[in-house]
Amino acid sequence: MIYKNITREEYVALEGINASSLKGYFESSLNGNYEKNKKWATSKAMEFGTACHSLILEPVEFIKLYDKMPSAPTKDDGTPVSKLTKIYKEWKANLPTDKIYLDDAEWSLLTTIQNNLDENENAQKILKACPNRETAITWIDERTGLACKALMDFLGDKIGGDLKTTRDIPVRDSIEATATSLKWEMIKNRNVLQFAFYFDGCLQNDIDIEKFAVIFARNNGNCDTATAFLSDDTLQIGRDMYNVALDNWINREENTSAFVELLEI
Repeated sequence: MIYKNITREEYVALEGINASSLKGYFESSLNGNYEKNKKWATSKAMEFGTACHSLILEPVEFIKLYDKMPSAPTKDDGTPVSKLTKIYKEWKANLPTDKIYLDDAEWSLLTTIQNNLDENENAQKILKACPNRETAITWIDERTGLACKALMDFLGDKIGGDLKTTRDIPVRDSIEATATSLKWEMIKNRNVLQFAFYFDGCLQNDIDIEKFAVIFARNNGNCDTATAFLSDDTLQIGRDMYNVALDNWINREENTSAFVELLEI
């Protein structure tokens, strides 16, 4: 099924295994069980990535949710008071609670990312060809019979895709070197597993996309923008990866006792 303009909470409530869960199972059932049960803490990098996605993909929602941190109280000489002081803590506690505040560095970084993305012709062509944002799809994997789900960053009639904020994607080499670097970077990070999973999920929903596009936004340095379309052979690599992960997910119960024993060591 297809769910347009779905919220994160609504998506989480949908039945099915998603690519984020499958990535851990690509290595083994034991590793997948470990990652599934590991306590995750939201990091500043993750929070920034969420803000970046909101700004680029849903700017109207970004304005509703985010704001630049107001100027903090200052001493008589004009220097900011320490964040450890009672004055600062009381000032921060009294800020309106209907916004998520970004500090000057985060706001500047987001602005640079947005400007670079606006100037990237390939990125703009992709986004214009994919007017739908946050589109969820659910389907039954034909080979295993497992219920699956995915949340697409952007989707059009012929193109679907994902936005990735990252620190390390190379974008300033030759075209050939960049393509090779991007491909192996995506394989190493198991992103091709995710992208092929999304692509095939679209086809299962009769969304006849022909290409899967990725927009990379660097979140450090020059905040460069890179774009890529996954080739057929790259999609097949991802397909092989998610099939391994699905099989390991199915066999995950066989490793439960070993997993518990490891935790108790």
